[in-house]
Amino acid sequence: MNRLVVAALVIGILVGLVGSYIFFSIIITGEMSVAKSWHHLTSFTLASNSASTEDIQVAYPIDHVSNDTTPAFTVTKDFWRVTVQTVPYFNYSQKYIAYYAPIPFTFRVIVPPPDSNSTPRFFSSMSLLEPPVYGVRTWIHRDLPGVSCASPNSEYVPVNAVYTFEGRGTYAVYVYDGTGCFGLEIEEYY
Repeated sequence: MNRLVVAALVIGILVGLVGSYIFFSIIITGEMSVAKSWHHLTSFTLASNSASTEDIQVAYPIDHVSNDTTPAFTVTKDFWRVTVQTVPYFNYSQKYIAYYAPIPFTFRVIVPPPDSNSTPRFFSSMSLLEPPVYGVRTWIHRDLPGVSCASPNSEYVPVNAVYTFEGRGTYAVYVYDGTGCFGLEIEEYY
């Protein structure tokens, strides 16, 4: 008799746990929980339209570069992120690959205007600190303070940073001020 009571008690607990899981997974949330991950939405190469000094020039041409502002993109999920990676594009005195200047380098995320007569609405900003903060060793020329460069004797190592945002809508990213070239990947979380 004791074994029968114990077995019934164990079965009752298991049925209760399964019932609770089904209730909270389907009834409360409206769907079974599934693993969520980041999914590619779009990507751009964004370069500043002007160099901060005459000694910095475009040296590594890239196809399909957006100057100063990316094309608009539409986010359909609640959470999204921008992965920023430096791209070799500018050089200093035809020897050194320039990363970006000034430090911190700032991007702005905007809501583009519905027409050309309106001004864009500010959404958020992203800033890159000095490349060594991201584990990248750079060289700074004494005549060009504030511009980090890759040494001609070393391999170019990109600076990488990730910024996460919340909110559906149509956005664009633009270079707020400075010189640099960046690969931007936009991803949604679902």
